[in-house]
Amino acid sequence: MRNIDVLVQSQRYSWKSFLIYRTQSAFIILESTLSALMDFIFVSVVYGVSQGIAGWSYYQLLALIALMWVSGAVAFYLVNPGPLLGALQSGDFDTYLTKPYRPVFLLLVRHSNPWSFFYALPYLALLIFALTHIPVSAASVLLFAVLIVAGLAAFCAVMLFIEVLSYRLFTKAQWLYRLMSFVSTAGQYPLGIYGNFGVFALTVVVPVGLAAFYPANLLFHGLTVVGFLGPLVLAVALTAVSYKLTTLLLKGYTSALG
Repeated sequence: MRNIDVLVQSQRYSWKSFLIYRTQSAFIILESTLSALMDFIFVSVVYGVSQGIAGWSYYQLLALIALMWVSGAVAFYLVNPGPLLGALQSGDFDTYLTKPYRPVFLLLVRHSNPWSFFYALPYLALLIFALTHIPVSAASVLLFAVLIVAGLAAFCAVMLFIEVLSYRLFTKAQWLYRLMSFVSTAGQYPLGIYGNFGVFALTVVVPVGLAAFYPANLLFHGLTVVGFLGPLVLAVALTAVSYKLTTLLLKGYTSALG
């Protein structure tokens, strides 16, 4: 109950701060809508003049692109590099260590990014549109949901670890915005087009594929034991290892104020 109360209060503060800038939120929705529209046009043109990507139909690729942006928005909502880094650099993080909560938990809930929620809305609409044209079974949908949750947990855990590690090594992590944006863009297409190295990098090193491609592949191309358990086990392992390493790094945290 104590953790839930902190989560609720933190979210309330984040959203109150965000709603002060209503005009800016409207521009974010407009930007996201135009971005989703451009993705829709791009896929439509590609499939209009060619066979597209082998093994992926027009609606399946649309759904994958939209799913990646929705998953990416959730990741940005939880792992918000700017405020997290600011807390470490300014010494505000010192106060986290005196509270009866785990520092990793506070890092995730104290600096949520409501902008990501609004950016995801047009892509969520595009995802729903695409899925209405794809026949899927109820069992596949259930297992898809399990993989999405596990994959997002792994992606967020790894990104949080990279951010804290970057602070420990360089006392900065602004480049994390660019990294998250780059891998999210790469993850909106079937990983096979990047070759073995690309598949490994986007599955294990920065596991954005676990948050979109593998769940989508399971949903669209049939249920297999390996197709479900492989990504699930990997996601759980990456989450556990990243959480442990992040905790160890935070134990050695030295105040930015000396």
